[in-house]
Amino acid sequence: MPELTARVAAELGAVVSSIAFERWSRTPTEQTFGQIARQVLVEVCASAAVC
Repeated sequence: MPELTARVAAELGAVVSSIAFERWSRTPTEQTFGQIARQVLVEVCASAAVC
């Protein structure tokens, strides 16, 4: 089971990073990449709670 947990965490991290980079590079903002990534992580966690 730890392998599954690690894989899910890695996949979610990749998704969050990809979405955050997309937003950061396409949107003129004063937010740092880290701030946007944290915001995306919150959104992904919230969407997982709905499933």
